[in-house]
Amino acid sequence: PADGPNVLASLTTVRPRLMATRAAIRRTRRLLGKNTTLRQWQSEVANQATYMLSLPPLTPKSALDPQEAEASPLPLVRSSSSSTGAAAMLDIARRFCLRIQVLAITWFLTDDTRYRDRAQTELLAVCAFSRCDWAGDEFLVTAEFAFGAAIGFDWLHDALDGSERAQVA
Repeated sequence: PADGPNVLASLTTVRPRLMATRAAIRRTRRLLGKNTTLRQWQSEVANQATYMLSLPPLTPKSALDPQEAEASPLPLVRSSSSSTGAAAMLDIARRFCLRIQVLAITWFLTDDTRYRDRAQTELLAVCAFSRCDWAGDEFLVTAEFAFGAAIGFDWLHDALDGSERAQVA
């Protein structure tokens, strides 16, 4: 059984493996050829990814673009301090998670390396934030950043060199 001290031995080493696998990506590509609704949804995600390419990478002082949020399935949790000007770190962390997933899944489904490269830029930029930015005043900030970094590390693993992987880890 896959439990106890050998549970890690049963994990696949082929990436991606978190929330998406090569088999799932292949299956989705096949379905895109057959399913009009799925193509429409993927087109909306790709449009959002393309819009993200026009935005500056996230920083601890980012002001979030309302157009990016309007197209997002991300539930917006805005604190009063982030309603104008620089966003709250929780908003930046959530936007980071959104960008990693939208950009990388668009790369997986289109093979357009612009999306992979931008996801990589976002990942490395956020991983260069100071530790106090990641910690924030709330555990949720750290959790959101860690979630985005974990997905980015897994999905972009083969595009990252050794020093970039170490930076993300």
